[in-house]
Amino acid sequence: MLQTLLTGFGAFGRVVSNPTERLVRHFEADPEAAKGHDLTCCVLPVSFQCAPDLLRAQIEIGGRGGRPFDVILMLGVASGSPHWRVERLGRNADAPLTDADGFTPPARAIVADAPNTLSVTLPTEPQFAAIAALGLPAAFSDTAGAYLCNHALFTTLHHLKTTGHPARAGFLHVPADEETFAPGITTAPQFPFAQHVAALHAVLAALRQQTQP
Repeated sequence: MLQTLLTGFGAFGRVVSNPTERLVRHFEADPEAAKGHDLTCCVLPVSFQCAPDLLRAQIEIGGRGGRPFDVILMLGVASGSPHWRVERLGRNADAPLTDADGFTPPARAIVADAPNTLSVTLPTEPQFAAIAALGLPAAFSDTAGAYLCNHALFTTLHHLKTTGHPARAGFLHVPADEETFAPGITTAPQFPFAQHVAALHAVLAALRQQTQP
């Protein structure tokens, strides 16, 4: 049984209901939903200050009984994307974008003296194939943006690398669903939440086959 940390984000800006929060809650409510995974679920605030600290703390606490995580799968919403985006890199850069706390960071490196990029350590091809096999649009991505999704990804990859933690980490960006925005706020592509659930089921199944504790 893989010890797996599954994270999503709360609401922010025009995203009034984040589908990744609802995905995490959905799987948290049904422990049998992700066979082969002993899930620890965490919804992160869209906060440059709080999100990385919560992630690091949860990684150090570990999964059931304090066992180290084998898999860390982070989810974020790409609110204008027509694809499920399998991220391949975390970039060591923030942009001056305001978070849910009202804080706007300067354009800066996330971690001083760290590499410009770090590669995810979860296999990406099986995630892409699992989503595409459902007939859903999937794409690889080499940029997770410069907001909290990328910030969380890079800080997690850096933490794992510098501490020698055995977990393998990756990030999946999902598109909007029918509850993401207030009515009439956008014409961004939207997919039924049931498809989000099916995609995550498929990704977790693929990771179970590819990742051994």
